[in-house]
Parts: sequence; structure tokens; C-alpha cells
Amino acid sequence: MSLNTEKSTDKIREYEAAETTMGNHLSTPQFLIEEGVLKKYNGNAADIVIPEGVTEIEKGAFDGCTGIKSIVFPAGVTVIPERLLAGCRTLQKIVLPDTLRVICFDAFSATPITELVIPEGTERIEASAFEGCHLLASVTFPQSLTYLGGFDGCHSLRGIKFPHNLRTINGFKGCSSLRNVVIPAGVAEVQGFDGCVGLRHVTLPDGLTVLRGFDGCPALEDINLPDSLKTIGGFCGCFSLREVRIPKSTTHLSGFNGCKHLRTVTFPEGLTHLSGFRSCTEIEEIVLPSTLTHLRGFDDCAALKTAELPDGLQHLDGFTDCVSLTEITIPDSVTDIGYGAFENCTSLREVTVPERMADLEEGLFDGCVNLMHITLTCLTA
Repeated sequence: MSLNTEKSTDKIREYEAAETTMGNHLSTPQFLIEEGVLKKYNGNAADIVIPEGVTEIEKGAFDGCTGIKSIVFPAGVTVIPERLLAGCRTLQKIVLPDTLRVICFDAFSATPITELVIPEGTERIEASAFEGCHLLASVTFPQSLTYLGGFDGCHSLRGIKFPHNLRTINGFKGCSSLRNVVIPAGVAEVQGFDGCVGLRHVTLPDGLTVLRGFDGCPALEDINLPDSLKTIGGFCGCFSLREVRIPKSTTHLSGFNGCKHLRTVTFPEGLTHLSGFRSCTEIEEIVLPSTLTHLRGFDDCAALKTAELPDGLQHLDGFTDCVSLTEITIPDSVTDIGYGAFENCTSLREVTVPERMADLEEGLFDGCVNLMHITLTCLTA
């Protein structure tokens, strides 16, 4: 017994020596660590506690470790590197340190975690960081967060309480259980809610300047667009939208294709570029601002009867298959018309075009079987 005890004690001393004889190196048989950098984990434990003293984790440190159930990161770690435990199908628990600042691309994507607490002090969660975590139902975000992405495809996420210091939100595509989203004041850019099929209501703050990324949200019934918005896009296939008021600060507008129940759109003075209302089949009339210079993308608006084009318009395209449109006047300012711009407008009877366009663009009125009159206007000096 005495001899065995002495041998065991010797082995413990040898193990301790292996940890301490490398100076700043804290390597153990499981953890390869050099000067505070975790290079590689060589163990096969289900529950991992990364040793104190580690301040950096190398990309690929856990490659091939497929049986991990939980992992605890030590104080001192500021960055979780990209794809650290992506696709680890057994991971259920993550404990992050208060020193954390950034969670990188794809770090924990496609893992079966169900809840997550991001510590105070964290500033960025990058794209795809938790993408495809289908069981994730609860996330607590810190007030320190300024950039939030990376939760695409989290189907179990029902509600989000966004922190108040956020500036950019991008990364909740396909979160099919979301019903209501309230964006806090201070956020300047929002995108990345495409395919949130259960989303009904979105509340946006004053001060928001860029809004994109709600394509394929068929249940979205209303959205308040603040007057601070300059760029709007990405509401294609929002079947439940019926009315949209575009704010007066908007200069570029696109991305409402396939909003088949949209009936009323108010376009403000100041708008210069307008596109993306294809197959909005219940719009009957569009009143366009005098500031508009580029217009396209009202193809297949089957109920559209009236579209008065403003003087100053330069580029025109996209009224194909507007089968209820009866007349159109193309202003003298137009310099470019797309091929087949009014093709198959079968109710079109009267067209007025500038004299210099007497040789009409090829295919411009193809299929307009009831077109009876084309009037040429002279540009006076």
C-alpha cells in the first residue's frame, strides 16, 4: 500500500511539473496552450472548462470535437473565433466570460443550445454566429451591444428584447416564431428579418436611416416608417400589407414586389429612385413626385389604371402586363426607356411621346392590341 501511494504521488508531481516547466506555457495533456493562447484541445470530455490564464483561442482549437455538451470560457477571453464549435450537435450549454467583446462569424452555428446569456461588455455578435440553432428559445442581450447579427434560422425564438445601445441589427432571417419586433431608439440600420413567416407587427424608431430585409413575411400587417428613413427596400411577398406611407426623407425606394394586397402607397416629394412594385395586383393608381428621375418595376400590376409620369423623369421601364392601364404620357425629359416597357398593356389606347422618340424603342408597345393613338409632342425652345 505504501509503495502504491508513493507511485501515485510521484505521478501527480510529474503531471504538475508538466504544467509548470514550460514557463508561460500552461499546456496539459488535454489543452495545448502557449503564452495564453489555446492552440488545440486534445481531450474527449463532454463538459469542458478552459483553464484560467487563457486569453485567446485559436481558430480551429476544437476542430473534430463532436461530443461536447458544455463549455466554460475563462475571464480574459475577449474574442470567440469564427466556427469554434459550429455544428457541434451535442452542445447544450455555453458560459461566456465578462471580458468578452466579440463573437465571430459562425462561432456556435447549428448547435442545439436552448438558452443563451450574452455578458455585459460584449459589443458585437457577427453574422451567422448562432445561425441554425433551431432549439434556441431565449437570449439575453447586454446593454453594451452595438452590432447584432447571427441568429438566422433560430425557429424557436419567440421574442427579442433589444438593448438600447444598438446601432445595427442584421441577422434574424427565418425566425419563424417571431410575432412582434420593437426596434429601440438609437438604431440606424435594420435588415435581416426575411422569411419570418409569423411576424405581424414591427415598430421602428425615429432616427432610423436604412431599412431592408423583410422579404417573405406574409403575415406582416403594418409597419410604421419613420420620417428619418432615407433608404427602404426588402418587403417583397408581404401579402398582408395593405397601405404604406413612404416618409418624406426617402430618396431611394424598392422592394415591394408581390405585395398582392397592397392598395395604397404614398410617395413623397424628394424621392428620386423608385422600383420594385411588380405584381402588386390591387394598386389602381400611383401619384408620383416631381423629383423622380428613375422609375421602373410596376410590371404585372393588373389593376393599375392611372400613372401620371412627372416632368424631369429620365429613366423609365417596367409597366409590362399592366392590363388595366388605358393611357400614358411620356414626358420630354425621358432619355432612356427599357425594352418592352409597356408590353402587353392590353387596355392601353392612347400614348403621348416626345417627337424625338418617333422611332419608338423596339418592343416598347408589343402586345398592346387596343392601342389606337400615338401623339408626338414637340419640345418648344
